[in-house]
Amino acid sequence: MPPSIPWGGYRLDIIGRGLTNGADLMIENQFGVTDHGHLGQVLTYAAGTGAQTVVWIARRFRDEHRQALDWLNEQSDQKTHFFGIEVCVGRIGDSVWAPLFEVVVQPNEWQKIIRQPGALEGRGAIYADFWPRLLERVRADHPDWTNQQPEAAARPDNAVVMRAPLDGANLYCSFSQRGLRHELYIDTGDPDTTREIFVRLQDEQDRLATEYGSPLTFDGIEGKRACRIADYLDGDVSQVERHDEFIDWFIDT
Repeated sequence: MPPSIPWGGYRLDIIGRGLTNGADLMIENQFGVTDHGHLGQVLTYAAGTGAQTVVWIARRFRDEHRQALDWLNEQSDQKTHFFGIEVCVGRIGDSVWAPLFEVVVQPNEWQKIIRQPGALEGRGAIYADFWPRLLERVRADHPDWTNQQPEAAARPDNAVVMRAPLDGANLYCSFSQRGLRHELYIDTGDPDTTREIFVRLQDEQDRLATEYGSPLTFDGIEGKRACRIADYLDGDVSQVERHDEFIDWFIDT
C-alpha cells in the first residue's frame, strides 16, 4: 500500500506489516507535541484498519496521552499493541545528524501474558520470573545499559536483548543447550558486512580475551547471516537456587 492513504477526512501516514510477527502495523506521525486530535486519528485509523500494532510518533508526548496509550495496552488483548515514540536528532562528534527514537509507551507484556490460561507454566513461568529480576539489577546498577522496564521482560522466553556499543550488533542474555550464554550477536542485515566485522574481531581474539579476562567462543553460525561472540556458564534456569549467581554472572560478563 502507498505510504500515505486517505482515510475518512484524514490521511493515514504509514500502514504495512511487521517483520517480526507478520501483524498489520500502522504508524501515525505528528510534528511537535501530541494533541487530542491526533489521539482521535490514531484510534480512528486503528479501528478502520484493524491494525494489531499501532505506533504514534511525535517530538514529545503529553502525560495524558502516555496514560491513554498505557490504558489501551491494559485493555487490549494479547495480539494488540500500542507504542508511543518520541523522536529527535543527534550526532556523535562530527558524524552526520541522525534521528533518535525513544520508546516512551510500550505494552506491558506481563499483563498480556498472564491473561492467557496456562501461558506461564513450567520453564516459561521461571523465565518470566528470572528476567525481570535481572533487569531490575541492570536498571539499578547500570541504567545506561537499557531502557527496558523489568515488567516488560516477564515473558516465557529463554532470552532478553540489550543494545551493544557496536553498530549492527546486540547483547543477548540467554539460556541455551550449553547452559547460560551471554553473547555479542552481530547481524547488520548484510552478510558481507556482518562477516567483515566478525573477522576483524576474530583477528583480535587473543587481545580481547586478555582484556575480557577469559577465552571467548567465536561462532560464525554456519548457514546464517549472523555471527556471535559468546561466553558460557554451566547451569539451567530450573536451578532456582542459583538465580542470584546467574544474575551476577550475566552482569559481570
